[in-house]
Amino acid sequence: MTEDEIEYARSVTVSPIETLKEQLRFLRVKEARIAKRLKLAKEAMDNVGKDDASGRPIKDMVTLTGTNTQHILNKDAGPEEIKNISFAASTETREMYYLRLDAAHSAVLEQIRRVSESIAKMEGDDDKDDVRLMGVLVSPGLVTEETWAAAANR
Repeated sequence: MTEDEIEYARSVTVSPIETLKEQLRFLRVKEARIAKRLKLAKEAMDNVGKDDASGRPIKDMVTLTGTNTQHILNKDAGPEEIKNISFAASTETREMYYLRLDAAHSAVLEQIRRVSESIAKMEGDDDKDDVRLMGVLVSPGLVTEETWAAAANR
């Protein structure tokens, strides 16, 4: 291993609880990024057909990826001798893009829930109110108080 790798290996925590807490922090950042994209995608979806300030309507398609390939048959060739020019793009409707982001957001929220539960179990969480609060951290506003109370009483 290089010196940097050795230094990094020494600084890495092997504590399962600390590892889970670090994972939870990264998942929270990931969740916030996806939520930001979701908001932008929703705004873009709501603006389909409206004027884009240049007099043209905003289209319902979004370009995901694009590639431009040029094959030059002769290294010393000028621009007129370029052959096999191709372009490929991947597109989808704004609604499908939003739905894909929403599915990713749900998956990250599920990961956050599982990690939070693991942390609660490892810390020996015996207080039912703390379990309920852990759930509120995972999905604020999505579950009623009665649901959390029922889950805490299980």
